[in-house]
Amino acid sequence: MLIRIRSSKVRSGVFISAFAAVILFAFPSTGQSINEVVAQRQQDMKTMAAAAKTIATMFKSPDTYSPTAFRDAAETITRYSGTRLVADFATVTAVKGSEANELIAAERERFAQLSNDLERYAEGLADAASDSPGSMPDEMRMRVGEQVS
Repeated sequence: MLIRIRSSKVRSGVFISAFAAVILFAFPSTGQSINEVVAQRQQDMKTMAAAAKTIATMFKSPDTYSPTAFRDAAETITRYSGTRLVADFATVTAVKGSEANELIAAERERFAQLSNDLERYAEGLADAASDSPGSMPDEMRMRVGEQVS
């Protein structure tokens, strides 16, 4: 499924909202202690948060746009979302020292859908950056009265 959002402010808002929804739900591998699982997924979430901040800064200030940095940040989120993020919470959700709560366990399908949506949005952003060398193109910017298609 291809998701096309033309407005940069809306695109930024959709992306950040999807990321925030996953974070609100959140904050795996066998053989790891609970503390190791929690520490690893917290690091993964911090990595995604830093990448999201990079993207948000470029949407806010298009003059800071770097296609390579934008694409790299989007690809980082792609790597850490989707099935990887779902797997990070497959065995352990709420434990001491973690901001994750039992809502993840109670609504696994919704969490998985949000994580997969985040992955698709990030893939779309990475593609847009690959297609937009140089400065941020006008089609990535919000115009007064512009509608999302």
